[in-house]
Amino acid sequence: MALPDRVVVDQRDIQKLGGRRAKYPTAAVVDALLRPLRPRCVLETTYGEGRFYAVFRPPYLIGVDVERREWLVRPDEFYEMPVWAFFHALREGRLALGRGPEVVVCDPPWGFWQRRLHYWRASAYGSPRLILEYSLRVAELAGARFFLLHWGEEGAWKKPPAPAGWRLERVVEFRPFTRYLNAGETRTFFALYSLSK
Repeated sequence: MALPDRVVVDQRDIQKLGGRRAKYPTAAVVDALLRPLRPRCVLETTYGEGRFYAVFRPPYLIGVDVERREWLVRPDEFYEMPVWAFFHALREGRLALGRGPEVVVCDPPWGFWQRRLHYWRASAYGSPRLILEYSLRVAELAGARFFLLHWGEEGAWKKPPAPAGWRLERVVEFRPFTRYLNAGETRTFFALYSLSK
């Protein structure tokens, strides 16, 4: 699924493709954004279950999250800590990555973050803005060339943020087809950035 610079993707169009794409439609979007980059290593700072990699799994995958979940896709390395603690440990040399990532992925729990069980102690783990800020710091420190951000419509921005030092390459608006009649129309967004420094 090739994508232009800005595109709207409807979940029903992905479901027509069948297979794992139909079951994990956001993974199909991540596949369309990451596969053309041909990354050998991807680091996600909000790994969760690893659903984003159900369609395309890079050769080496590093996960960071505040707790170890039951994984759909097992990472090659996993660090159980908030992203800000991961950044400090990496910067201070208390941990070393097995490989340097070409891409860092961040999916902060925008809008509904208080309802996510593993983020309920927000003061300890970090707000969505703090998670994004430290994910960008991790990307720069680890030498990543690309940064992929995912956020929901409930979040702070209706358009992609413009982090300093990063150039926006592509935006995807994903429209899920909800099975709940009273859920209304919701959208999530993906923004792919390249390092411009």
